Amino acid sequence: MRSTAIKLALTVVGMVLSVLLLRWTHWGGGFVTFIIAFLLSVLYGLDLGRELRNAPNPSPLQRLAGLVFGVPQALLGLVCIGAGGLIVVWVLYNSLVERLPDYSGSFLSFGLGPALIGVGYVWLRSAFVRDAKADLSPEEDPN
Repeated sequence: MRSTAIKLALTVVGMVLSVLLLRWTHWGGGFVTFIIAFLLSVLYGLDLGRELRNAPNPSPLQRLAGLVFGVPQALLGLVCIGAGGLIVVWVLYNSLVERLPDYSGSFLSFGLGPALIGVGYVWLRSAFVRDAKADLSPEEDPN
């Protein structure tokens, strides 16, 4: 858990330093560095939240931090569900109601819509709960 927290802190520091670098030097690489650090900070934040929620004997502060780190994961899940739902509705509307000029697909061109809905559901469902494997004692673990 400590290494994930350190990685998250380093990415946040990297974002700040890249903004300062961009401000002082006007070098475009600072923006690319910021984007990479931002994406990594989101991933490390999700990992840290999962590790805090799955801690063996969490303190009240660790439980609260696990819930706080679960909020971005839940929001990401909601965005995925919304985007996937909009893709499915767009395809169904163009296939069943009226074919708009911008639409070039067919009835079977749902694309990533159902996958986004599924992934969003999994992320939303697991945002505030412990993993089932974390509840197993070492004797009960099948692996």
